[in-house]
Parts: sequence; C-alpha cells; structure tokens
Amino acid sequence: MSCAYRRYAEALRAERDRLPSTGNRPAALSRPGGFLVPHQPEGKLHRKVQELIRERGGYVVKTHSSEDSYQAVGTPDLLCCIYGQFVGIETKLPGEKLRKMQVVALHEIFAAGGVAAVVETVGQGVRLLSYLEDRRHGEKAMGYDRGLCFDRGAVSRKFTLK
Repeated sequence: MSCAYRRYAEALRAERDRLPSTGNRPAALSRPGGFLVPHQPEGKLHRKVQELIRERGGYVVKTHSSEDSYQAVGTPDLLCCIYGQFVGIETKLPGEKLRKMQVVALHEIFAAGGVAAVVETVGQGVRLLSYLEDRRHGEKAMGYDRGLCFDRGAVSRKFTLK
C-alpha cells in the first residue's frame, strides 16, 4: 500500500470517527461497509448532466483523470456520444477557470470535429443538448465536419475557450 493511500485512508478514518453516530455507524455513511465522501457541488452537476444525456438516448462516461491516474491529464469530465456527435464536456462551478491541459484537450476534440463544451449549470447542459439536437436536424446533409465550441452557454464555430 502506498504512503499516499495510507495517509488518505487514515484521514478518512479520523473524519469518520468525528462524525455523529446513528447506531453502529456514522450518519454520513450512506452504505454499509464503506465510507463515502459527501458529494461536492461539481459532482452533483456531473450526475445531473449525465442523467440528461442518458434520458435523450446518449452514451456518457465520467472520467477520473489526475496526475496519478492512467488517463491523460486534462481529459474532460464527461465524454459522450449523442445524436451521432462526439462531445467532451468539462463541468466547472461558476467562476472557475479551465486549467491549461483542459484547454488543450478540449481544443484537440474541437479540431477533430467534435464538440468541446464547458458547462457551469444544469440549465447550460440542457441548452447544449437542445442545440445539439437542433444541429443534428439542421446539418444532416452537411455532416459534422467542423468542430463546435460551447462555452458556458455561448456557441461558436471558433475555439474560444481560455
């Protein structure tokens, strides 16, 4: 077991021991046998956007990239295929900026003809999906040979993320 993981596990145990107890386990534990970290606002946004995509028949994967993982750093939070279009969605809390590697990854998706999107709210997620549905019907004869940039509600044919 790595030292970093051991320290993380010890910190979780210490946090668990400080939580109020309901019977034989702390109130913050949402399933037997496991300690779950409370969901952060960005995690809630991930789940809601994933639900929206699945409701519309799309396929979506939540990535877990970090410097310690085997995925490329900067990979968007959500990778999906909806209405025949590849979409990379980076979810951010309002006011947060993209990291340099996130901009690079989204630009690569855009340059390959995919949709590079940054979403801060569920409403922006709904708007993105509505736009993609309209794009599917309006551009069917032309195909999707050009990328699309969706920056917090603003749609552009040019890459405008910074």
